[in-house]
Amino acid sequence: MGSVLAIVINSPSLANEVLKVQDAIFANRDVPAAAVVGTFGGLNILWRPNGPRCNRLRKLVICEIMSKQSLDACCVLRQQEVRRMVKEIHGKVGSSVNIYKQLSATALRVMMSRLWGDDPSQDLIEFRKRLDEFIVTSATPNVSDLFPILAPFDLQGIESKAKEQLSWFYGVFESMMKNRRNIIDDGKEKEKISKDFMQQLLELHWRGDDKNSLSNNEEKALLLDLMVAGTDTIPTTVEWAMTELLCHRDKMKKLVEELDTVVGNQNTVEDSHIPQLVYLDAVIKETPSSPGCSIANSSCAQDPELWDDPLRFQPERFFETDISYRGSDFRFFPFGSGRRMCVGVSLAEKMAALLLGSLVHSFEWGLPEETKPSLEDKFGIFLKKAESLVAIPVTRLPNLEQYR
Repeated sequence: MGSVLAIVINSPSLANEVLKVQDAIFANRDVPAAAVVGTFGGLNILWRPNGPRCNRLRKLVICEIMSKQSLDACCVLRQQEVRRMVKEIHGKVGSSVNIYKQLSATALRVMMSRLWGDDPSQDLIEFRKRLDEFIVTSATPNVSDLFPILAPFDLQGIESKAKEQLSWFYGVFESMMKNRRNIIDDGKEKEKISKDFMQQLLELHWRGDDKNSLSNNEEKALLLDLMVAGTDTIPTTVEWAMTELLCHRDKMKKLVEELDTVVGNQNTVEDSHIPQLVYLDAVIKETPSSPGCSIANSSCAQDPELWDDPLRFQPERFFETDISYRGSDFRFFPFGSGRRMCVGVSLAEKMAALLLGSLVHSFEWGLPEETKPSLEDKFGIFLKKAESLVAIPVTRLPNLEQYR
């Protein structure tokens, strides 16, 4: 590709060689020009070179925000935001609903609340708009990456645009961190401040923990990493799952039957139900756009030598094999594998199941007249739908309290 050598890893054996056997060699990445100017030279998890500093970042996120204890502690928050989504959709019963917009707003509220604790309602629209603009910029092919000798000229203006977009986010983060520090300087007890992720980052500095603490720029780059990764991949996956279910009504019926059996029509879907919802898990795994979908994973997931009729939507295939999201089976590794495996797999697994389960359990879904779901995708960082899914909800639960 230009002057850059690119090799497509498109089989389980090659993926095993690159992501497991020689993982240490292939763990580094060429940082795109836009990321260099936008992340202080690549200080975030995504682009930081493999090594002790990168491992420290990953460990911090996994232990502080993605641990079982931390995820369990914020399960009420997740469920509250999903119930808010259900309530909003209930107010639109009988009319067309943009599924992605509903999912995206919910994921964004969950992530913002988890990262810095404040009610994000006032900033939600602006944040979503800014994130979408940044994701589009990041996904735009850049001649500077294909011919590095041209990078200083920024011929397409991508680097300058990325820098401008990210300066807005970093300004917001810097302001929030400054306000949080002022609270401490005013003498308020640390214990009274909500233990969100920003609080946890700042406490590392208060303890003088040089081994684990991060620089100011590292903190801002990490917060943006989590915002982008946690608010786009999950809604995209659930939107694709809903699209497939609306195209395959027999699969939708099976999922509804499972939800009615496990959850019941007098309850709402909660985290505690998820381990029992095996068909729901199979539907999400069968969805073509799992979070972090890579070229290698796409090729392996569509290989007829590995899967029977791979292009057919058939969740039941996952009943026949015990494959997890953890990247140990190179026929299916939507979150990657090895040293660069996605740090957010645990949260994504819970959120996708909670969102999809709630949509299908709470409503019957139809389509506007003379329309059918589009299966076309568009180029980008994530495999997003070319056209957003629009569907019409009808209440299916008997108790009005389940929609409040």
